[in-house]
Amino acid sequence: MDACLNDNKNKSDNGKPSQSVANRLVNGAGLIWIIAIGAALLVSAGPAFGQFTVQPMKMELAVTPGKLVKTELRIQSFDPNEVHNINISVAELGQSEDGSWNIIEPNNLTDPNSPFFGFDISKLSSCSEWISLMPNNFDLPPDGVVEVEVTLRVQRGVRGFFGAGILATTSPMRGAGNVSVVVRFFVPVIVEIQDRPMRPRVEATDVGMEFIPASGEYQARTLATMDIDNTGGTFSRVKPGVRIWSFTGGHWQVITTTEFQETGIIPGVKLKLKANIRKPIPSGKYKAAGLLFVDGRRTKRIEKEIDFVGDTRVTRVGADAPLDLDPIDVIMDGIPGATRTATLKVYNASDETVNIRTAMGLPSILQQNALGDVKGEDLDCTEWLKVTPEQFTLRGEGGQQTLRIVTTMPNTSIPYPTYFSLLALWASYPDGQNAGVTTTNICVRNSSVNADPAAVALKLTLQDLGESKYLVVARFGNYGMVQFVPIRVKAAVTMFTGINRESTFLSGNPNLMLPFETRDFSGVLDLSYVPADRYSLAAAIEYAPGKWAPKQMSIQVSTEGERRIVQIMGVEEELTELVEVKW
Repeated sequence: MDACLNDNKNKSDNGKPSQSVANRLVNGAGLIWIIAIGAALLVSAGPAFGQFTVQPMKMELAVTPGKLVKTELRIQSFDPNEVHNINISVAELGQSEDGSWNIIEPNNLTDPNSPFFGFDISKLSSCSEWISLMPNNFDLPPDGVVEVEVTLRVQRGVRGFFGAGILATTSPMRGAGNVSVVVRFFVPVIVEIQDRPMRPRVEATDVGMEFIPASGEYQARTLATMDIDNTGGTFSRVKPGVRIWSFTGGHWQVITTTEFQETGIIPGVKLKLKANIRKPIPSGKYKAAGLLFVDGRRTKRIEKEIDFVGDTRVTRVGADAPLDLDPIDVIMDGIPGATRTATLKVYNASDETVNIRTAMGLPSILQQNALGDVKGEDLDCTEWLKVTPEQFTLRGEGGQQTLRIVTTMPNTSIPYPTYFSLLALWASYPDGQNAGVTTTNICVRNSSVNADPAAVALKLTLQDLGESKYLVVARFGNYGMVQFVPIRVKAAVTMFTGINRESTFLSGNPNLMLPFETRDFSGVLDLSYVPADRYSLAAAIEYAPGKWAPKQMSIQVSTEGERRIVQIMGVEEELTELVEVKW
C-alpha cells in the first residue's frame, strides 16, 4: 500500500491493521515470531535486529516433465554487527480466501491449536518432495551474502501446477527484557509443468458490497467484494475491479470504480477478495459490476443489483471526480546540490467543484523489493520534493491548476541514476465527501550518472483456448535502475529458419514501468493455418527503441481433425540453440 494513498497510516486498504505484504507477527511466551511471506525486505522488529533480504521473494518456474532444475536463493544481511544462524527448510504451500499464502509444516497437521490440524495434504498439488537445498543451515556474517542452491527434480508424466515453499528461519535474537525474536521468510515456489497446454477456467462468480461499522479505533468502512473460482489446472494472475452505480433521481449514476490488488490463484481455490471503496456509502439501491482480468485477458463481466444497508452517517454519495493530468508522469533532471522545477497541470473533468489535497510517498512496488544490494527505499526522493500549492480548489466544468514541483537533490554522493516518488491528489466535495484519488509518478533523473533501461523476459507460458487458439502469457521485469514505457510487446511462432508463421501483439499495462516491477502481457495466437511441424514460440518486449528482451520455447504443432494441437518440447533454459526472431 502506498503511504500517500492511505488516509490513516495505521490502517490497510481494507481497514484492518496494516502489514507488509502478508507479514505476520505471532507472540509466544517470551518469544516473538515475525513471518514475512513473499517479502524481499523486512526490518526485523526494529533496527536492533538489522535488516535482511531474501531474493527472489517468489520462485516461479516453467519446466518440462522429468527435468532437473537448479536455481539459487540469495540471503543477504544488512546488519553490520551480528552473525545470524539461518536454517532453510521446505514446507507445503496453500492459499487462503483472501489470496495470501498459507505455510503448512508437518507439525501443523498434528497441533490441535493450528488452523491446519488434521488437514489432508494429499489434496495439494505439491512439489515439496522434488526440492533439495544446499546448504540448509549456515551462519550469515555481518553485511554478508549466502547463496543457497535450490534443486528441483521434476517428475515424469505430470503437467499443470505444483507448489511448495521455502522457509528461511533465523535463530532467536535477544530483544527487550527477556523477549527474543525469530524472523522467518517464506518463499513460495510455483512450478508450472510445460507439456500440452491446459485450458484456463478462472472466473468471477459473485460481486457485492459490505458495510463494516466502526469498532474501537477502526473507522466505519464500505468494501467492494468479488468471489473468484479457479476450476481449471492453470496458475493464473487475476486483476479484479468493481464499478458501482447508485440509483438516484430515477436513473443509474456511476459513483466509483474500486481496483483490487493483483494476486495469483492456484487451481482448486475459491477467492473472496475485498477492497476498501474509500468513501462512506449510505443505504440505498446500487448496482455492482465485476470486471476481471485473468492473465491480462478480460473475462465475462458480471452484474448484480443490491439493496444495500450502509453508513447511517451520510444520506448522499458523491461520484468520483475525474482529474486529467498533463503530463501523465513527471520526469525531472537534476544534479547533486542543485534545485530544479517542473510543472504539472491538473484539470477538473467533472461538473462539480472539488477541493484537492496533495500527498507524496514511495511507490508500493519499491517498498518491499530489492535487486542485488539495492533496496527499493534507496531510490526514494520524497524528502527532496516540494509541491505547491499543497491544497487548492478546482471549479467544475474545466477548472484547472498548475502545480510547481521543486526538487533539491542533496549535495552528497547520489549513486543511482533515477529516484522516485508518487504524488497523490485527493479530491473531496465542499461537504467533505471523498471524491476519489488520482496519482502520478515523479521520476528525478541524476544527470551525473549514466544508465540505460534494462528489461528481462522472465516467463513464457501457453494456455489452450480451444478451436486452435492459444493464449500466450509473457512476464517481463524492469531489472535496471531507470524507468521505461513499453513500446511494443509481441509473440510469434517462427520456423527454425527465422521465418514467422504467425504473430500477434500482446496487451497489458502500457504505462511507466518502475525498477523492480514485473508485468504480464498476453495475446491470442490463432494456429488454424499453421502446418504441422516443429517451431519456436517467442515473446519479447521492446523497452527502448530497437532494444528487445525475448523469451523462447520449442513447440510441436500437430493436427487432430481440424484442430491444431500444441505440445511444448522444451523451455528456453533447456534449449541448446535459440532462433533469431525478426521483430
